[in-house]
Amino acid sequence: VYKRQAQPPAQPPAENKQHEVQIDVEYEHAEVFPKEIRPNSGRITFNVVLRNTGDTAWPKNLFWYNVAGLKASGKVAVMETKAGGSQKVTVTFENPEKPGKYESVWRLGFFNGHQDILIGREVPLRFEVLEEKKQEPLPNYSKKVMDRAKRFADFFSHLQIEKILPIVNQNMSKADDEIAELLLTLE
Repeated sequence: VYKRQAQPPAQPPAENKQHEVQIDVEYEHAEVFPKEIRPNSGRITFNVVLRNTGDTAWPKNLFWYNVAGLKASGKVAVMETKAGGSQKVTVTFENPEKPGKYESVWRLGFFNGHQDILIGREVPLRFEVLEEKKQEPLPNYSKKVMDRAKRFADFFSHLQIEKILPIVNQNMSKADDEIAELLLTLE
């Protein structure tokens, strides 16, 4: 869990001028989807919990702005949140084309009628795009072996087909329950 206490703002929102706006931002890497990020595999989503640690409610006009690093889709609206309250916001990125470590930096802020005013500290969201997995070609098995192995793969969903195929191939003359017993030893 990543936590960062925000500094008092340079200029609080218009509805809340007499008070400081403070944020405590938490996020867990387990809340990043997909779990394994590969190049060009769609979108990456962070579910981020924003917590108001100040002693006054956040006003309605706050946003969470993408200010540096990998760009997401602009800003995310932040709901009015009472002191001590929290809320979840969702941030979505297009998946980078190359493997590597990436960071996107965010800050709480508001629009004052003329410009965006950023408050609090920067909060980095970090993730890593992994190398593409090299897919090993499967040996050529007969259609009969492949079909039978697929049936077992449906039942033993936690086992990869690559582990099931050789056992099925070597034991085609055996009954299904005998092959199932052999597959149970892989667990």
